[in-house]
Amino acid sequence: MTIPLQVHFRDMVPLAGLEAAIRRRADALVRWTREVSRCEVTVESQDSRRHQGHEYRVKIHLRVPDAEFVAGDRQGNEDPTVAMHAAFAALERQIEDWERRRRDARRQPAP
Repeated sequence: MTIPLQVHFRDMVPLAGLEAAIRRRADALVRWTREVSRCEVTVESQDSRRHQGHEYRVKIHLRVPDAEFVAGDRQGNEDPTVAMHAAFAALERQIEDWERRRRDARRQPAP
């Protein structure tokens, strides 16, 4: 099952390999929830004066019927693939917590 996905590259040339990796990670999100109505990933290049190269940041917006998640790599990275993996890991933690809360709420007996 594929989820509706939009990938945006800001201030950089689109990288086909990175976009394919993003699509694979997004498709793997169905193991947590099959109710994804929208997923938007933004990869952004930022000039950094502390490093020699560019710093890449990845931000993910994921929408399900009763919740919305925003995740990203907190520090950025010189490798866009590492930044992408960090952002998806943060998103997966949020979804896992959300699913756990939903499951616990269903298990609570009615008063």
